[in-house]
Amino acid sequence: MLTLRPSALFVSALSCAATVFASDRVVIVPLTDPSIVLTGNTRYNASVCGGAIYLPTVGDALYYQFNGSDIQLDTLVVSNTDMGNFTASPDEANILSADSTPWDNPPSLDCSVRESSSFSLFGGYQLKLGVHTLEYKNIGRSTGGGGIFVVGMSYFPDPLPSTFSTGTPEDPQPVFREAKASSRVILAASVASVGGVFILLCLGEALRRRLRNKRRANNASVESVDMNILGSAEAAPNSQKQKS
Repeated sequence: MLTLRPSALFVSALSCAATVFASDRVVIVPLTDPSIVLTGNTRYNASVCGGAIYLPTVGDALYYQFNGSDIQLDTLVVSNTDMGNFTASPDEANILSADSTPWDNPPSLDCSVRESSSFSLFGGYQLKLGVHTLEYKNIGRSTGGGGIFVVGMSYFPDPLPSTFSTGTPEDPQPVFREAKASSRVILAASVASVGGVFILLCLGEALRRRLRNKRRANNASVESVDMNILGSAEAAPNSQKQKS
């Protein structure tokens, strides 16, 4: 009987998929990196989601210089989050990360519920490959917000696919995350679909390998049994001759 462990198959599939997507380099920036400049009341809080940069008040900001074509910040989705202004210089590229309305019954803090902001995701373009300085600033909200938690930072050191135009628009205007929500859903769905196909293909390959190995083992077992039976049959006449 062939016993398949789902966990083993899933690991095999993920390994295969990781090999396929390995060409897309992403540099993860530790939030404790000393090259991240914090201004105002901005501070690092190690007790939030394994470590987060907190911008509690309007005007608080962080700055980071990187060499690449795009940069991404991940922020927590919590009640009453302030709006953030996401700018790269010298490109004058600018997007606005969304705020969130106060909830009557805010859920407990969930570190897995995050929003991502990048120029390719919400502006539809990539920066010219080179050195840029990111400025991320808390610009508040009309009702008074509860600050912003940055829980992840990464950048792309290589050019992005040519589907993203290079450089900012002729008349760059701030892009709201809400206005790009439909594009974001389409992009996420496309990535999920492609990723799902690769996972399924890898699962199929892992299953075929296990079935093939099992059949080989079964065939070897059958051959061994046949040889034992044949040996017993040959031995029986000899023993009868000896008795006669």
